[in-house]
Amino acid sequence: MHWMIGFVGLISAVAACIVGLLVRRRLLLAQAKESRARLLYQVNNQMLSSRDEAGVARYAIDYLKNELNRSAALFTDLSRLREGGPYFRQAGEDRTEEAFITPEELQAVAISGAKGEPTGAGTTICGDAVGQYLPLLCGGVIYGVAGVSAKDKPLTASEREFYQLIADQTAQALRVQAVNAQRQEAVVSAETEKARSSLLRGISHDLRTPLTNMIGASQTLLENRDSFAIQRQTQLIEGIQSDAQWLLRMVENVLSITRIQQNQMRIEKTEEALEEVVGQAAAVFRKRFPQVDINIRQADRLLFARMDALLVGQLLNNLLDNCLRHGGLGIKIVITMNEVTVRERKLAEVSVADNGPGIPQRILPHLFELRPERQSGQGEDTARGLGIGLSICKTIVEAHGGIIVAENLSGQGARVTFALPV
Repeated sequence: MHWMIGFVGLISAVAACIVGLLVRRRLLLAQAKESRARLLYQVNNQMLSSRDEAGVARYAIDYLKNELNRSAALFTDLSRLREGGPYFRQAGEDRTEEAFITPEELQAVAISGAKGEPTGAGTTICGDAVGQYLPLLCGGVIYGVAGVSAKDKPLTASEREFYQLIADQTAQALRVQAVNAQRQEAVVSAETEKARSSLLRGISHDLRTPLTNMIGASQTLLENRDSFAIQRQTQLIEGIQSDAQWLLRMVENVLSITRIQQNQMRIEKTEEALEEVVGQAAAVFRKRFPQVDINIRQADRLLFARMDALLVGQLLNNLLDNCLRHGGLGIKIVITMNEVTVRERKLAEVSVADNGPGIPQRILPHLFELRPERQSGQGEDTARGLGIGLSICKTIVEAHGGIIVAENLSGQGARVTFALPV
């Protein structure tokens, strides 16, 4: 009887031990699953918050390398496998990037991307490969192929499960990036088309006025040249010349806008004396409009800057024309040159100030933007002009690595200041 009681006690103890081990094992498994779930949640948040494809790829290979302790690679451009390398992370002494870009490995990657199936080590397709490759498949679209080193140490069932989860989340994140890129492209395309249509409307409106003036003046001159006094004929001819010059400058600005939008503007920089460039622009303007009072205040010493003199001349002409357009022939213009230091950079500064009506506050924050819809008879700005001159100014200055700002003066008038690196 005693031995029976002892045997039962032994069985009970063993059973309790087994139950305890099972409970502990389940607890450890639950903790592991909870830890894995938290990790995957973190991975998902970080990938979806990434700004671009590169950010998603880096998160993916970092997690694969750290959790699996294996070298990891991610291929996103499957059409150019032999031209660009993958995103890659090496784990300790594991395989290097060169092992993932051999012809055999790239073939396994290409097949995985084409068929949407796992390939490489541990699979029936390209089983001799160094890596095991999974397609990044989401919504029926393959966004790339992920790979981890698996030839020397086969993946366990748990590792394969984690690997697949990371691949699925990476595919979802890459899909989000692709959708956002398409939306952004659509927005940019719509804005570009809107700007183009507005620009064409502005061109049609603004070309009509000077052309009508030129046709009317020339017709009047032809019909009355025998009866008009020389002074009257000279006035008509000067008006035709003025309108023709304005049309020429406008066409130059339109051509510049076209080159800028097509990334065809070339900057030929040479060392130039700023005083000479400013003086030449002012001389050309004085010849066209001798009634306008222009005062040039030079710097304490001669300023040199690397610039495209023709473009900077166009910039100055646009600024002077802008003063005249809004202030009339009685406008007074002051051009001031100085050397300034901005963020430890020495700049040659040029300011063009006038005593005109100033810049309307509603326009001031957007003064250098290409917004033709605010021109040509809307609001305060009813003078002829397409509104692209100042946007051209900004583009020219920024192409030289400089800055440009505009402000209203405390008394009367406005000032536009630009600065170029000396």
